[in-house]
Amino acid sequence: MLYRTFIYLCIIIYLFSCKREIPSLWPSPHFILTSDKNTHFESNKLKGEIWIAGFVFTRCKSYCPIIVSELKKIDKQLDGKINIVLFSVDPEYDTPSILAKFKEDNNLKDNWILLTGSEDNIKEVVINGFKLGIGTNNGELFHSAKVALIDEEGIIRGFYQTTSRDEMEKLIKDIKILVN
Repeated sequence: MLYRTFIYLCIIIYLFSCKREIPSLWPSPHFILTSDKNTHFESNKLKGEIWIAGFVFTRCKSYCPIIVSELKKIDKQLDGKINIVLFSVDPEYDTPSILAKFKEDNNLKDNWILLTGSEDNIKEVVINGFKLGIGTNNGELFHSAKVALIDEEGIIRGFYQTTSRDEMEKLIKDIKILVN
């Protein structure tokens, strides 16, 4: 009886000590875009770093404030230890100076990298690289409210809906798994 209890206890300890595996989806896209500091920013600069990719535009009044707000909460919980990269889906309007003002107005720290580029380059990164939708409908921009988690090797590990509290909690858990 004591032996059986010991075995069950060992099994339970083993099961609770197992890390949940985060799937590896596909490599994040390579890009060279322009940052909010008006300098070229190449995706290779993120190698060796865990980072979150988000997709916003500065004039957005729908999902973008939610995306930024949720990412700020995550950034605060993680004490700024990972990079947050925001790709503008309105590159014709969102110049580096507009992005810099947006960064300042939203009190975003130095680990936040805001990027813009040509419309073709942004579409290549978002649609073909991250496999998320962007476009226009009756003159209005639309885009996904999901963010992507990318590991140190540049592999996309998951997508998380910023409008879902459960998804944001899962993102934090997944980041902590990757960090440890």
